[in-house]
Amino acid sequence: MAYTNIEEAISGKLSASWALVGDLAVANVHFTTGWYDSKKTEYPQVTVSHLFPHSDSEIFFGDSSDDDKAYSISREIFGVNVWFRVPAGESVGDNIDNIERMRAEAYRIFLVDWKTYTVPSGISAVLPRNRGTPLYDTTRQTRMLRVEIEVQVNIIQ
Repeated sequence: MAYTNIEEAISGKLSASWALVGDLAVANVHFTTGWYDSKKTEYPQVTVSHLFPHSDSEIFFGDSSDDDKAYSISREIFGVNVWFRVPAGESVGDNIDNIERMRAEAYRIFLVDWKTYTVPSGISAVLPRNRGTPLYDTTRQTRMLRVEIEVQVNIIQ
């Protein structure tokens, strides 16, 4: 299974379920796969990328319809990063609430929709492994705020 498809499924679910309003409404946030898009710096961003290759897997046999069939389940780890660039002339402290609201919204979506990923087929669950790790980089000229949520994707094949 291509990890790009999983990244797109997670990004699509986040975008479709995003419920914040105002400056952080879905129309004002750039959702993408991979890393921060430097061409879209005017928007807060939510990015999805595969973190660890082949994290964990196991094989088992049978289900309710066919006891002779072998299945494998793999658990892959993806990073969901929420990014907020502090506008020039504004303090970092005044903008911490924005990144926290974005982090909480992404986390909420994973808790509510953890079993509803149907594309690509085989995803049985997308579960947050943490509430998000703040990775603020306020010393750079861009004054970027970033929080990363690790999510575990269970794939049955």
